[in-house]
Formats: sequence, C-alpha cells, structure tokens
Amino acid sequence: MLTSFFSAAQNGPELGFQDFIIIVAFLGLWVFVLVAWVIEYLAARATLAMSEHVTRMAHFTNCSASILVPCWLIQTTSCHFFFGAPYLFMAIVVFLKLVSYAHTNTVLRMRWLSGDNNNKNDKTTVPAINVKQTLSRKNSMATVPFLENKSADGSSVKYPKNLTFANAIMFQLYPTLW
Repeated sequence: MLTSFFSAAQNGPELGFQDFIIIVAFLGLWVFVLVAWVIEYLAARATLAMSEHVTRMAHFTNCSASILVPCWLIQTTSCHFFFGAPYLFMAIVVFLKLVSYAHTNTVLRMRWLSGDNNNKNDKTTVPAINVKQTLSRKNSMATVPFLENKSADGSSVKYPKNLTFANAIMFQLYPTLW
C-alpha cells in the first residue's frame, strides 16, 4: 500500500474509471448548492407546506448528503488518494458553507417573518452582489465588492429579494468567516 503510494507520487497516478468518476463528481457538489437555494426559495415563499420544521429538516438532509455522498463515492470506487483527498476536502468545504448558508438565511427569515424589518439598523438588509464586478490583484479582502452594501442602482436588498441563484453561488465562493 505504502509503496504504491510512493510509486504513484513518482510516476504520477494511473487514471482509472473510478478516478474519472471522482473527477466528474467534483461538479456534482454544486447540486447541493442548488438544492439549498431551492429550499430557501420555497421557505421564503411559504410554498409546498415549507414550515420552519420542514425547512430545517430539508437543510439537515441536504447538508448531511453533501458530506455522506462523497464519502460513499470514495469508499465504493476505491479511487486513488490523489483524486479522493481533494474531492473530500472540497466536499467538507461545501458542507461547511451549506451549514453557514442555512443558518444565515434562517436568522434572516425569522427576522423578516417577525416583522422586525422597519428598524434603521436592519440586519435583514443584505448587500447586493454584483456578479459582473470582479476582484483585481490590488483589491484586498477588505474591499470585496459585496461588502459595499449597495446594489448597482445604489439601493440595498432585503431578505426575500436576495434569494437568487447568483447570490447562493457567490455565498459559496466568497469567504464568510472574517
């Protein structure tokens, strides 16, 4: 086992079908982001009997699947370490981001439903994300575009209107723990 690891490190891993499955599964991690966005979209619109309990259970199932499915794939395909380890690392990152996305939107939804959105220091106001803006090398983390708290027309975006798929993707891509 150890010799195969070091020989693969010297000669490069042989790409088998099981490794190809893991490479394709990297793209499949975005399915969990899509599911999280659909859960939040339905919860904000109160459709399909999405009570708070059902919403939390749906998020729990999605977050659990985002870590269990990659573990199962790695176990059943017996892929090489050079393909399985980065896939599992990305699955853990997606899992943590999905948990953060679910908790953030739960707090915003609770404040929105309680009618606490007339306050001047309203925490349900979410900065709009302008997808067309990109980061340049001269920008530091303190000047990331979504921290400017203004949309393209200069207004801020309140909770239910910020639930766009672009917002969910940007939530996954930008650092959330400062």
